[in-house]
Amino acid sequence: MDIYPYMPDGPESSALSVLYVDDEPAVLKLSKRFLEKDAHFSVTAAASAREAIDLLTAHHFDAIVSDYRMPDMDGIEFLKYTREQFDDIPFIIVTGKGEEDVVIQALNLGADFYLQKGGDPDTHYGTLIHNIRRAVAHRRSVQALHESEERYRNVVEDQTEFISRFLPDGTHVFVNEAYCRYYGMKREEIIGHRFAPEIPPEDRKRINDMLASLTPDNPVMTIEHPIIMPDGTTRWQQWSDRAIFNEHGRLIEYQSVGRDITDRKQAEEEIRFKNTLLTTQQDTSLDGILVVDEKGEILSYNQQFITIWGIPDNAITTRSNGQVLGTVTDKLADPEEFLARVRDLYGKKYEKSHEEVHFKDGRVIERYSAPMWGENNRYYGRVWYFRDITGRKQAEEEIRSAAVWWQRTFDAITDPIFIFERDGTILRSNAAASVILGIPHDQILGRKCHELVHGTPDFIPGCPFTAMLGSGAAESYTLQWNGRWFKVTTHPVFDENGTIAQAIHVMTDIDLIKRAAEERARLAAIIDSSQDAIISITLDCSIASWNESAERMFDHTADEIIGKHYNEILTPESASAWSEAFTTLLKGESVRHGETVLLARGGRTFEASFSLSPVRDDTGKLCGIAAIVRDLSDQRKAERDLIAFVTEAALRLKNPVEIMREDLADLLRMVSADSLSGQEIALLLHVQIRNASQILENLQVLNRAIVEGHEEIPRAYREFLSS
Repeated sequence: MDIYPYMPDGPESSALSVLYVDDEPAVLKLSKRFLEKDAHFSVTAAASAREAIDLLTAHHFDAIVSDYRMPDMDGIEFLKYTREQFDDIPFIIVTGKGEEDVVIQALNLGADFYLQKGGDPDTHYGTLIHNIRRAVAHRRSVQALHESEERYRNVVEDQTEFISRFLPDGTHVFVNEAYCRYYGMKREEIIGHRFAPEIPPEDRKRINDMLASLTPDNPVMTIEHPIIMPDGTTRWQQWSDRAIFNEHGRLIEYQSVGRDITDRKQAEEEIRFKNTLLTTQQDTSLDGILVVDEKGEILSYNQQFITIWGIPDNAITTRSNGQVLGTVTDKLADPEEFLARVRDLYGKKYEKSHEEVHFKDGRVIERYSAPMWGENNRYYGRVWYFRDITGRKQAEEEIRSAAVWWQRTFDAITDPIFIFERDGTILRSNAAASVILGIPHDQILGRKCHELVHGTPDFIPGCPFTAMLGSGAAESYTLQWNGRWFKVTTHPVFDENGTIAQAIHVMTDIDLIKRAAEERARLAAIIDSSQDAIISITLDCSIASWNESAERMFDHTADEIIGKHYNEILTPESASAWSEAFTTLLKGESVRHGETVLLARGGRTFEASFSLSPVRDDTGKLCGIAAIVRDLSDQRKAERDLIAFVTEAALRLKNPVEIMREDLADLLRMVSADSLSGQEIALLLHVQIRNASQILENLQVLNRAIVEGHEEIPRAYREFLSS
């Protein structure tokens, strides 16, 4: 825990009064809230330096925190005024990033600390609170020291140094009042005793060695060293020690005169720290830094400056800004404009600049320059910062090119694509989206998808966007819109915290796919309902599909036969016919038809007709063979039955019909001879009609017997015979 002397630390202690100056109300409000979380702080806000000056005139404040960038009077001007009018009140200036020149100027003008804006608020204000406490504690301790010294001077006005005399064994024989006051001891507590303040061991050895080195010829030494005070603080002292020898050259006593040099040491340390800080910043900076005084002489520079500009050693060692400029102009794309601008800036002492310098080799250097002003408005010269931004420029150009190519690619995608905010507002869309919606791109952005596509005030049920928000994964559904089918898919886009921030909405036209699927379904239904076996065969002669009729015809299931060679269903005599037909089709010739004997499960064979036709892909390339097989077993049996029927009918009709033919021939001869009467002729004709009726009745009985006893007879034959 940090301990600050002269600071309030109890609940009843008065709070530190802080004046916070910033022209941004939000910053004032936030700063007051953070600082006053600490009960030891009371913050008064001022929106401008002028308002702050009025408050300082009327009220007491323990510290001031001021922003640098303010209208009318900035933080530096306010600091200068404060130091002139209110002496040493602690002052902390807040700057932006990259304002190192402001920091240097502020510290030179007496600012206690500086703080950069940005970063984590807790860290920022924690640092600010720490710095306020340090600054106030330092001021109060300095005030306390001044008051103490004033009291001491009132007692002994001419005593500012510590004087002591001590024996070689360290016993003090004399100390003055200043010595006693410094250590807070009484004279009698020191004289006659071997009093020595606490000194770090390495310094004590150095002191003892130097005292031992004094001789009559070299009796005086001056040494500076730290001591540790009773309260634990470290102070610095400077002592002038004289060794006193007797007439025999024997050491008898030391006389020492010392003074406290802590403030000087602290000032020297602060200067060393600032110099180290500036040197480190220069040496580690990505920028080339050049500092030139008001006479044009180079005060300082860093290695990055030499590297960026390629300045030779013989030029930089001259410390002449003009000499250095002479070595770089031939590298510039426009040296005259560059030199004119440099001269212009040196002539305009108050002007700052931020520009780009282009080199002949394609490099681009960012140049920033600002004047250096000190106390009493003294002009010290100008500081220049140079940064090679060639890579950044190239990256920016690549980003611009990538953006153009991305947009072109985005617009080249034929599917409409939308990019949504989390609330469904359209951020971007491609050219296909404008085409399908029939409205310009600028009339799509900022609207909701459900307004444009569905004409509804809210998302429709089943919307993949709302489903995606719930699941956190891509969601899809099919949509029929304007007479066409679309597959709509929404993909989530996550931020760095894993939260859905945006979504990509893609509409894929699947109308042809949908209709093709329906057509395939209809074709599959036709194939499955066909009485013929429909088989597809790949170019390597393996069976690829097998419908239900094929399962019944060959007594093999699809799972059993698919993937096997088509020889599985061929007899030796049919294999050659199919092989010949395949060869013909593979040559690109037409469909092949034929009849053959095929092989079913268990060695059963049956007669069948087949039709082989080529199957081609979308490019017209042959990709397989389609085979349609019809079982001829029933047809062949019907044909045999029909032949048997005709044969039997012929046998049954032959004799009766022959007799009728002979009887009718005799009747014709008798009629021709006019040997029969009309009654006799009628009688003979009646007999023949009776015989014909008997033959017809016999045929009908035969028909019924065949038709009813042979159901395998084809339907057409059955209807003919039945009629």
